Amino acid sequence: MFIDCEGEPVQELTAIEVRRSDFAIVDVFHAHANVPNRTDDLWSRKHVHGLDLDFLNDHGFPSENELCAAFHVWFSKRNSDTNFANNPGKEIKFLNIPIANVELPPWVERANCPAHRTALTFKKLQTPIGNAACFSNIHARYNLPRKYDNDDARWLAKKEWGYHCSLYDAYEAYLHFSHACVPSFL
Repeated sequence: MFIDCEGEPVQELTAIEVRRSDFAIVDVFHAHANVPNRTDDLWSRKHVHGLDLDFLNDHGFPSENELCAAFHVWFSKRNSDTNFANNPGKEIKFLNIPIANVELPPWVERANCPAHRTALTFKKLQTPIGNAACFSNIHARYNLPRKYDNDDARWLAKKEWGYHCSLYDAYEAYLHFSHACVPSFL
């Protein structure tokens, strides 16, 4: 299973269930929570995930705790022996499950990796992942352009990636793992 969450507090959570025998996507949990806008989230909401408060009001769980509980109900019906995330500290703390690190390459290298290019294309085209889809208008309302002080390759790659969406971030980790690690994992 590949997991990612966005926001502090958590406002978006995705888990991509993968069948171990052939590494095909079996199911996807993708949900949101409407949580109060805290000072520590203000910058992130504007510049990273950009989640729209009207969307969260209409479609999100009323709290971070209810989002977590819904995930655990879904998760309890899965046969996941190993979970993965890129830099999973926040996910481990939020979900209280073991999660191994799928370390994505540094941004300067990542921008040209097949997993990143595919995930970026899927995000730009708003392509569904399994049974879940996410759309730029869900993220775009608060996503203000960041000022980049230089043409550093790392910042240019991040700028191209745009807003962070847990669905496409988890999908990139899945693709990276399947390209780099699956033969030794299976």
